Formats: sequence, structure tokens, C-alpha cells
Amino acid sequence: MERIPVARDIMYGPSHLVHPDMDIYEAMALLHKRKSPAAPVVDAQYHVVGILTEKDCLRVLSSGAYDFCDVMFGGKVAEYMSEMTMTLTPEMDLFAVAASFLESNFTFLPVVEGDRLVGCVSRHGMLRAILNLEKRLSADKAHDRAVRELLDHPSSIGDMLTLVGSQSKRQLRAVLSKRHARGRGGATRGHT
Repeated sequence: MERIPVARDIMYGPSHLVHPDMDIYEAMALLHKRKSPAAPVVDAQYHVVGILTEKDCLRVLSSGAYDFCDVMFGGKVAEYMSEMTMTLTPEMDLFAVAASFLESNFTFLPVVEGDRLVGCVSRHGMLRAILNLEKRLSADKAHDRAVRELLDHPSSIGDMLTLVGSQSKRQLRAVLSKRHARGRGGATRGHT
């Protein structure tokens, strides 16, 4: 059975963090430079206190904040950030992480161990993890089909050696019994 990835397997390190007292334009420049749709907002102890999204940054222009004759208002990240109500733990499996994303509108979710930020999982990272899992499951299915075919119809000594190395004694007895029965004209005990 294929192991289901957990958040720890697909998270990336929190490379771009912002702090609540950081200037909003400095934080916007960081998002722009990193081509990131959001960044976790953390305090000095790396506790997640919020998230700053591109949408949050647009608020510098909202509610008449921009007067064509004056400069745009600024402020601190804490004035613009969104509250982070959902976090992940490192051992949450791919299905639980997906459910968390479906309950949230954020493009990434922070991974918290204890009460400290240890990484983030993005929607894009989730797509990659889902595709990788599907690829591994498909390869496993193809391998299982090949083994079943080999078990049902071993056609050479090489096939038999492969089976000896990969099957239990009980499975080998069943294969050899079928092969022996075919060699005698296809009849097996109790069957005509």
C-alpha cells in the first residue's frame, strides 16, 4: 500500500515572513519581489498571528484612502492582515490538508508544530502532491497487474525465479500446482 503524504512531506520553509509592525509597503514589496500571493504574519517567537494576502494589500486604496492630490495612506501590516483561523500540523495527511484548503479561501496554509511556524503548504504544492500520488498509485497498479499475470501464467524459468524472489511459499505452491496441472492436460484435482 502506497504511503499517503503528510503536510511535512509537501511543505516548504517559510522563506518570506512578515511581522505585524512591518510597514505595509515594505511587506507589499516583499510579496511582489517573491511573486507570492501571501505571506504568514508572525510575532518575534514565530507564532502565526495572521496572513497578509495580495487582496489585503489592496486595502491601501480602499475607502477613499487615495486622494489624487495627496499621498496614499500607509500603516503597519497589523492594520491590513487577515486573521489566520486555520493552520495545519506536520503529520496531517494529504486528505486532511485538502479538506482544510476546501474550508479556507487562502492560497496557502501555515504548518504549525507546537505553537511555532515550521512551514507552509500551498494549493500549487497540493496539486503537485496529488499528481505525484496518482503517478505512484498508477505505477503500483501496473506492477500488481504484471505480477498477477506472472502468477497466473509463468512462461519461463526467469518468470519462475522472479516469483520465487517475490512471493510467499503458499503463493508459490498455488502457482506450481496450476503449472503442474496444465502440464498434465489442464485437469486439476476435483475438476475435469
